[in-house]
Amino acid sequence: MVCGTPLMRGLPLESDHPEEQELISYGLATFDNILFALLTTFVMVTLEGWTKVMYNLMDATVPILAVTICCLLVILCAFFLLNIILAVLAETVNKGDAHDMQALAKDAATEKSIMRALS
Repeated sequence: MVCGTPLMRGLPLESDHPEEQELISYGLATFDNILFALLTTFVMVTLEGWTKVMYNLMDATVPILAVTICCLLVILCAFFLLNIILAVLAETVNKGDAHDMQALAKDAATEKSIMRALS
């Protein structure tokens, strides 16, 4: 077994039968530079394909370390931090709604006082 893409070894891409191997990502999910690392982390946090990244990390490094890091990332970021962000957004929307309701009540009171003055 050779690490890297078949093109790196001068072989045609079809020689590896990538359509039959679901764990091959050919450099799309890597930690080689900061941009790809952020993209791969984002993919893991969104829970879309994080097991594929974990299995590739298990093949490339110490398996227990890869499982630990990936599971902690998913638990802390995907479940905990995402819920905190959603709670802050919901609270902001609720404050905006309360402010809008107060403005509507004030406008209604002003409108009533104008109607009384006109009648």
